[in-house]
Amino acid sequence: MELLNQGSDRVFARSRNNSGVTDEGAARNVVNDFDPGTTAHGLRTTFRTGARKQSKYAHDVMEIALSHEKDELVAAYMRDDLLDQRRVLM
Repeated sequence: MELLNQGSDRVFARSRNNSGVTDEGAARNVVNDFDPGTTAHGLRTTFRTGARKQSKYAHDVMEIALSHEKDELVAAYMRDDLLDQRRVLM
């Protein structure tokens, strides 16, 4: 990860805005420079697989971290963004 984060505590450390978070296009460019065969879907799949294998994160936490759409019924009852749990996951 040091190749990607350049010594920062963030994975994609190249500053693009006031919060220091890079935008999606810049992140894609960094990953492509590192491994041109890597796709965004491949990164998301690797993240989800790794999180699931650890067996310590709730399904909802992983799904919200990936910004997966919820069906209308689930969305109606989901009142929490699970941010504290997502911080631990990330």
